Amino acid sequence: MEKTEVCRKVTGTNGGWRTLVYYLVDEGNDRGRYGVSVVHLETDEKSEARRLSNDRERIEKLIDLLATDCITPNSLEDVVYKFLAGL
Repeated sequence: MEKTEVCRKVTGTNGGWRTLVYYLVDEGNDRGRYGVSVVHLETDEKSEARRLSNDRERIEKLIDLLATDCITPNSLEDVVYKFLAGL
């Protein structure tokens, strides 16, 4: 498995700064090769959604959506589910 950092978002919150890092996860096999990972650097909170699709471009669009909306590791699962369901 290989993780490639795609985007880093730094935002200010009432409690200080929040740095979210978004990764493309490449499983390197033919079945569900690509996924995503989100890390909140200040708290070391992490979440992954692996083996989502063989379509790298689709997963890159998902990562763009996650970063644009500053999705945290805690809410990754819900957003991925809605994205894959086409909601």
